Amino acid sequence: MALSGVKGFDEHESAVENLYFNKEDERILRKILGKVKNQAEQDETAKAQHAAADEAALRQILAKYSVADHDIKALLHWKHATY
Repeated sequence: MALSGVKGFDEHESAVENLYFNKEDERILRKILGKVKNQAEQDETAKAQHAAADEAALRQILAKYSVADHDIKALLHWKHATY
């Protein structure tokens, strides 16, 4: 009888330990997810700033020509297309 009580205690202790580590894993994963989201937002901001700078530079180069907006957009699309 005493052995079965000890076995039950070991199972309980193991369950408590597993619960603790599951919560710790969840906490760490949430922290990592927050960092990934933050990095993605920064990347999108940098991408938008880079696109605006490209467009401004292209417009400055083509200022002496009468180039339509849709042609400028097409040139930018062509520049950034990957083949």
